[in-house]
Amino acid sequence: MILIVFEGICGSGKTALTKHLTKKYPFCVRIGEVIDRTGKEMSYEEKKGKSWRFFVRSDFLKIKIARKFKNKIILLDRWYPSTLLHVLTEKIIKKNAPLEKIIKSYKKISKIRNLEVIYVYLDVPVEKSLKRSNLPYDDIHRNIEHLTIEKLCYDLFFLNRDNVIVISANRSLKQNLSLIRKKLFELRKKL
Repeated sequence: MILIVFEGICGSGKTALTKHLTKKYPFCVRIGEVIDRTGKEMSYEEKKGKSWRFFVRSDFLKIKIARKFKNKIILLDRWYPSTLLHVLTEKIIKKNAPLEKIIKSYKKISKIRNLEVIYVYLDVPVEKSLKRSNLPYDDIHRNIEHLTIEKLCYDLFFLNRDNVIVISANRSLKQNLSLIRKKLFELRKKL
């Protein structure tokens, strides 16, 4: 199983990009941002106010569903790094987030065998993210302080890693899609 995980702050284009690639390439399957027990992507209203444990369960469920698709490249619209980085941001701002508990939960993911993971990090400036975001204005991800700290956490986590393709706001959409397309066809040969 090959996972390509699209990560980045809210409004960076993860959902649009994963939907586009799934339509264009039939050997790709998209699993949504936050899913329920049936695998259906949840709306903003359905997931609002849920605890970190809920998002952790959704992240583990994504792997369970992904295993059903043999000979496909799985495109995940965010995964456990987003949950982890959101909780880290909360820890920095509020100093009461359960960071140690969530890290302990995710150590189980590192033990999953036969799991190749490539990350696509959408490196978008906070200002652009705020303009693009379709979240309600009272959502925490519309708070500039929160989003700035979360962006810094994402940068620290994803930049300068071997298994990360960085999609930069400084490059054209055509250049960024070319990077992803090249990786998709390279990975397709492994299926």
